[in-house]
Amino acid sequence: MGRRGFTLIGIKIDGGLGNQMWQYAYGRALSLKLGTDLKLDFRNYFPGKRKFSLHYYDIHAGFLTDEDKYGLRVVKQDKGVPSMEQPFCEDNIYLVGNWQNPHYLMGAETYIRDELQLKVYLRDDSQRWLQKIKEATNSVSVHIRRGDYFNEKWVGTYVELVPSYYYKSITELQKRYDDIELFIFSNDIDWCRSNMNFGVPYHYVDCNDEDHGFEDMHLMSQCRHHIIANSTFSWWGAWLGQNAAKCVIAPDKYFVRDDGYFQAYNKEWLPKDWIKLEI
Repeated sequence: MGRRGFTLIGIKIDGGLGNQMWQYAYGRALSLKLGTDLKLDFRNYFPGKRKFSLHYYDIHAGFLTDEDKYGLRVVKQDKGVPSMEQPFCEDNIYLVGNWQNPHYLMGAETYIRDELQLKVYLRDDSQRWLQKIKEATNSVSVHIRRGDYFNEKWVGTYVELVPSYYYKSITELQKRYDDIELFIFSNDIDWCRSNMNFGVPYHYVDCNDEDHGFEDMHLMSQCRHHIIANSTFSWWGAWLGQNAAKCVIAPDKYFVRDDGYFQAYNKEWLPKDWIKLEI
């Protein structure tokens, strides 16, 4: 229990690892601001669905029970009215949404970065990739998100990042650093092998399946610099990176639509010091 009058923040955890991190991070930032407990509701995860993965990290939150949830005011993120500041500053609420805005983390960044460092051992193949990343003079994580983004359900929703985006990003990095070495992460490595020609030293990191995506994210975070996709997964891979002088290159748009919520998200989803490339 926090200071008098503030008791509990509950938050629904849903989606893949990137979304889970956003939900935890917002709940954690709000609980720190209010001095209250944080509890997570992840009961919608079951075999055959995406995995709950936050237990691989040093999170500071309990499990939200039915008894805890009773009496909490349910607050759903309204995509029609985005807020660029923390939208709620009260206790005893149950939050449902993705809360993907770096402004929401202000004042809690150090806690969140520390708590979302991987606390489990990497498997042998990932350890070997980690060693290669550490040996590279200027390692660069490159995330090429395909797979579900190209399902019929999402056509016209997410901006398609064509090879030229990545080539332009590489050129931007070459203006700043010598001897860059790319480490490519993708959910469609076969497509990358057939369609990409990077022109600099590169490696396809292909040792982890979706169930071990947390190992890929950790490997991303250990690179010195980053070229990310319009994806929460690579956003966190770059944001969690410990290199104080890192350069992060990102597309200037996440969604195809550019009105209402989508316009606000396209404008605000990136930290101010990251480089936006026009798509």
